[in-house]
Amino acid sequence: MARLPRQLRGRNYDSPAAATTVTIGAVKRIKLSDKVIIMHTKWKIRKSLAATLLALFLGIEMITQFVRADDTVHQTELSIMFQWGEMNDATAEAGKGRLIKPDSDFGLISQNWVWGTIRHADSKDVEEAFRKIKFKIIDESKNNEEKIVSGVFPENNTITSVSLGKYDSSHTYKVSVVNETVPSPYFITYNAEAKKAEFADDVFYFTWKPSENKKSTHHMKCIRMDALEIIYAKDEAVAKECFSYSQPKTADGSWTSKGDWQFKYNEKNIHARLRVKNNAIQFPADNPTKTGVTFASWQFYVNRKPDNKPYTSFDRMGDMPIENLPVFYSPFNKQTTTYPYIFALLRDNQGVNTFEDKCGTQYGLISHTFVVFPKWKKSASYTVTFINENLDYAKVEVQAGHAIKDPGAGAQKMPADPSKNGYKFMGWNLRQDGKGAAFTADTVVNSDMKVYAIYDKLPVPQPSLNTVPHPTNGSIFPVTQVPECPTDPRQQQHHQHQQQRQPDKNNDETVPKTGEATSCGALLLAMSGTTALIIGLRKKIISQVK
Repeated sequence: MARLPRQLRGRNYDSPAAATTVTIGAVKRIKLSDKVIIMHTKWKIRKSLAATLLALFLGIEMITQFVRADDTVHQTELSIMFQWGEMNDATAEAGKGRLIKPDSDFGLISQNWVWGTIRHADSKDVEEAFRKIKFKIIDESKNNEEKIVSGVFPENNTITSVSLGKYDSSHTYKVSVVNETVPSPYFITYNAEAKKAEFADDVFYFTWKPSENKKSTHHMKCIRMDALEIIYAKDEAVAKECFSYSQPKTADGSWTSKGDWQFKYNEKNIHARLRVKNNAIQFPADNPTKTGVTFASWQFYVNRKPDNKPYTSFDRMGDMPIENLPVFYSPFNKQTTTYPYIFALLRDNQGVNTFEDKCGTQYGLISHTFVVFPKWKKSASYTVTFINENLDYAKVEVQAGHAIKDPGAGAQKMPADPSKNGYKFMGWNLRQDGKGAAFTADTVVNSDMKVYAIYDKLPVPQPSLNTVPHPTNGSIFPVTQVPECPTDPRQQQHHQHQQQRQPDKNNDETVPKTGEATSCGALLLAMSGTTALIIGLRKKIISQVK
């Protein structure tokens, strides 16, 4: 038989007949108020329904409270605090807000070391952007269960933090922003604070393990949002001349980080200028070209530490003379751009990424503009020899895999069309007889080549006789007009004598035409023969017709 709790047992309560047994679930220890239950130690509990119900009620309530307390211990709340880059005070005072927008003047970005974390009346646009950012939480302890959450941003917050809710303290989570919800030109870095036991930073996310910090049921992770644009220079030689600025000064002429830095771009040296979008660095759709070489990749200068990682502005805390370390070319691609603090890489990179504030620090402030330049490689080139009439007419050097018209082919042009008397130029051909493939400015060159000029002969115009209508007496043959000649020899001599005496228009004597009479005689003889032939043919045709 179960016994009453110790607090309910009296001196004479051991007799089953004398007392009613009260059993209260599985509660092992219950402390009841003596004033409520035990008014006097000599009281005996008889068959009292009220006493039984009261004891049951108190026991159940205490069990509920115990379970509730146990549940709280096993859940931990996760909050995110933002640090952000913002527009300077003058911009905010002009009513334009603090949020850096895709088209904001980077010369007006605040250069203060103090990052925004405290809520201000003039930064409502920043808070609105924070409210729209979503987070992806993956529960690694629950088959990588994934969910998307929006942070709760209480109006009574004094700092820019959002709560992502409470989670099982015994699980491990991967937490990251949803990239498409990050406003451009901002990007996120997850290692914006000193290391904590419960957080492990990575490039694309941070890992949260609540069990590593059991002292607190509320963990806060700080992440950083800052603006960044990449300037893709046309060449290393002009990388230092892609932008300029003029640091503001105070009334007494001292340098200051506040005010308008008068940021200007030199577009003639810039291939592309792209700001971060969707929390990712943007790359140009096309690559620059240069005569004699081909584009290999993008790169930049950087000082490297012994572990081959680049120095950042955060490394200056040890006052190490970083500028005396060797400079390396570092690739700039989708792999290297994910390295944390890429926005804060050393700005003394041969003057390329300099955005110094001249306020006494040797590294300047955070650079929002990052300059990279092409890495070139020399490509093979081939010679196209143009041959005209078995002689070299022209030679053109073309980069391998390119056509003459391609910009990357070295800015070459096709030679002028050759010519040949009596012929028309038809184009260039890979075979001398013109039966091969045509060669044009679009033909891709992958080896040394010889091409030949191909011509078509122009048609030769034929001479035509001057014929006139003449009576034919029904003949089908026309009579050709001939010059008139005297038939009488005496008339021929008189005609010749008159021509010799007739002066020309310039009152000069005309040279007599030697043999003219002879020519006329021969002509008459030929005509008489022709006439006889025609008459004979006519008679034959008429006889055949009859």
